[in-house]
Amino acid sequence: MMNITKKENGLIRHSILVAILLTASAAPVVTFAQTGSDTTAAPTTSGNVTQPITRKEYRKANHALEKRVRTALIKAKVDPVSVTVLAKGGAVTLVGSVPQTDQVDRAGNATKSVAGVTSVDNRLIQSDEHH
Repeated sequence: MMNITKKENGLIRHSILVAILLTASAAPVVTFAQTGSDTTAAPTTSGNVTQPITRKEYRKANHALEKRVRTALIKAKVDPVSVTVLAKGGAVTLVGSVPQTDQVDRAGNATKSVAGVTSVDNRLIQSDEHH
């Protein structure tokens, strides 16, 4: 039988949780209509006409939002070492653990204050083994 340290066990659990969230995340905020080209996707909205956006631009916007949220977490003095930030069209999910209970709420509040964030799913937990 293989011996796994508490640290490795925590990292494995964190990785599994992130994988589950990535595959079973909430319904997409933006859906793409198929066009004649694979490189262009048009976001559909309920009545509002929007400019077409490529999948690459959509991913880039999500990545930029994740980076702004991580910056806000650091400014709010939330230890980001074991926090994963997932953004999808303005909806942000925080997954992982923080060393102190008050950092869970601080992280949620800091995330809500970031421009472009439309909703926050705060799944952070307090854990002494967050690293």
